Amino acid sequence: MIRFTKKEKEKKSRLIIAGAGQVGSHIMQEMSLYGYDIILIDQDEDKIQEAKEKADIATFVGKASNPELFMEIGLNQDDIFISVTNSDETNLVACHLASAFGCQTTIARVTEPYYRNYPDSPINEAFWKKMGVHTLFNQWDLTVKEIEKLLSSPGAYDHIPLPGRDLEIVGYRVQEKSVLAKRRLIGLRDVPAFHNILVAAIITMEAEGDMLKEKTIIPRGDYRLQVGDVVYLVGKHKELAEVAHLFDPDINKRMKHIFILGGSVLAHKLAELFSKKYKNKAIYLLETNRRSAYLAAESNNPNIHVLLTDIHKIDDLRDEGLDANCVFIAASKQEDENLIASILVHEETQARTLAILQDPVNVHLLHKLNIGTPVSPKHLLIDDVLRVVKQGVHDVFAAKSLDAEILEYVIAESATFKNQQIKDLLFPENALILSVIRDNKPEIAHGGTTLKVGDHLIILTMKSAAQEVEAFFKNSL
Repeated sequence: MIRFTKKEKEKKSRLIIAGAGQVGSHIMQEMSLYGYDIILIDQDEDKIQEAKEKADIATFVGKASNPELFMEIGLNQDDIFISVTNSDETNLVACHLASAFGCQTTIARVTEPYYRNYPDSPINEAFWKKMGVHTLFNQWDLTVKEIEKLLSSPGAYDHIPLPGRDLEIVGYRVQEKSVLAKRRLIGLRDVPAFHNILVAAIITMEAEGDMLKEKTIIPRGDYRLQVGDVVYLVGKHKELAEVAHLFDPDINKRMKHIFILGGSVLAHKLAELFSKKYKNKAIYLLETNRRSAYLAAESNNPNIHVLLTDIHKIDDLRDEGLDANCVFIAASKQEDENLIASILVHEETQARTLAILQDPVNVHLLHKLNIGTPVSPKHLLIDDVLRVVKQGVHDVFAAKSLDAEILEYVIAESATFKNQQIKDLLFPENALILSVIRDNKPEIAHGGTTLKVGDHLIILTMKSAAQEVEAFFKNSL
């Protein structure tokens, strides 16, 4: 982690963001915390005004693909340009222009499936870089990869890779039949499967007046697990998979068949992918439009069963085998349909459900109802863009569903806590050292771990404690 003095902050790169929608505004607010000079571009004056009320930024009203706008801004090679408007073509042209004006770091968001890297063709990563697009993020490719990760980890609510190799964070929800429900965390030490696993954080529900509100905590040993808690564990993939059944005893039964609510390019892409990956399972693609159903059936894939049906006809789906041992993915174009379908299928069949949702209100609703796993393409995009922007500058990335960040710090020769054990550090309460990477080998951090010069510390911190963590390391030099 690189820490900046006030003087150094003044020299930091400018961040130019094209698009003041949900994605652009989130990136703007996040990066303003790190001392960047931010310039926001959008055609909508109301969005620009709203953004100016949230952060101290410079703004330009205009189209991001207008060369005259770039002349006025005066880009240089140290600037970072991000184009996340709702138009793929505008984003690509804007990055091309930014590169032509000397900017060496450009990021474009695209949503159409054909705008992507094709590794074995001329339209590969090198092609896009020649076009001035240094990093291309296809929102739906990110979504497919996320769903694929979630299905490859039985019962996983969330999946976060950690810096280094081998270790990752996986979130599991405590189900009603779980043997861990109402158990104190300190008692997990007696469970052999948890010997090489660290509890990093928990998303729980807390009462706030008459409402239940979601809260992320870094728990202590006396915390008692509750049904509905999402517990984030650090460990190796194999060891994490082996404890999944402790959170949900029925976990290994939950992928007999895969049902996908269609009507979108994403749904068809998922059906094709899973028909190849899970050849011993039936893939059901549910279409509500007759023409779409006929077109989908023309693929002649024997492992994909196309059903022309209405999601409300649960009995018809039961006849096809939809039950508690199946996975249901709501991936239609309509968010309301995905939300309703996810709730309905869960209530009627207890199947494991994943729902494609963009609206934070709907994501929160599924969390609150303890129903399935929401997958937000926009949030995935935001996380990956932030990771690229911060890489090499702050070595930090958001921890997806958690209201937290993960930081990396290298212990210098001048560090006052070198050769000390972690348990002896006066570390901020709302932060936790997850792992120590020594000689390129990551190990889970324990109280008895002795810290050495050159060690890389991987730290989980609540966003509210990020400045305390910064101060801890600054004062330790």
